[in-house]
Amino acid sequence: MAKYQKRYLKPKEFNTEGHWMVGLVWPVTGSKGNTYSVELHDKGFECDCPGFGFHGYCKHSKAIVKKLETKIEIIVTFLALLEMIKQSEIICSQKENFKDIEIKLIIAEA
Repeated sequence: MAKYQKRYLKPKEFNTEGHWMVGLVWPVTGSKGNTYSVELHDKGFECDCPGFGFHGYCKHSKAIVKKLETKIEIIVTFLALLEMIKQSEIICSQKENFKDIEIKLIIAEA
């Protein structure tokens, strides 16, 4: 039996269990030029650097989590905008007015 329990960094914005990215490995170059591997497991992210083994997190794993959570946030915002545009298209009876509505929606969200 292992002396220490394996640790994982769990993201706040998405559930890793059964996620389609489980098993993916991101190579990350450390501050001293070493390359580390950050892997997504069902329980969260794991990095093979010494700091992760000690703390259960590291700047390499945190960087990957931040990058993914930012992309997820962008996708969610994009899908919300698409839904707003789709609703506007239903209301708008003339096709030439659709582009104006789309531009106004994008500006209003910014």
